[in-house]
Amino acid sequence: QAMAQPRCDSRARPRAPAGPSPMKMAKVLLALGCAVAGVGLAGAEESSPLRKVVELLSGLQQNVIGQGEEAQKIYHEFAEACEDRARELHHEIKTTKAKVEELKAIINEETAKDMAMTSKIEELASSQADDEAEL
Repeated sequence: QAMAQPRCDSRARPRAPAGPSPMKMAKVLLALGCAVAGVGLAGAEESSPLRKVVELLSGLQQNVIGQGEEAQKIYHEFAEACEDRARELHHEIKTTKAKVEELKAIINEETAKDMAMTSKIEELASSQADDEAEL
């Protein structure tokens, strides 16, 4: 089964998968298997069904361990992707803030130029009006 990966939220810290640890489950199953095997050592005929139980438990143990390893691998991939995205966002924020400051400086410079040109236009218009009045 493919596990759906949640969206990476740069504010959230990745967490380990919930539920009992696959390793703990495997240890419990192994202990149970050993106990069952120990009880059934009385005779070869009697231990046949018990051996089957032990074999089934051993198979189940391997399955649980495999699923736990797969879940851990997926978790690590997801956590790494979140960390990478957080680094990318941090870099983007840093460069964007620098760009904002640069653009603010350009706006201030252009505003000053605009005011100087407006003043110059008013001066020239006044001079032209004076020149026209003299004619």
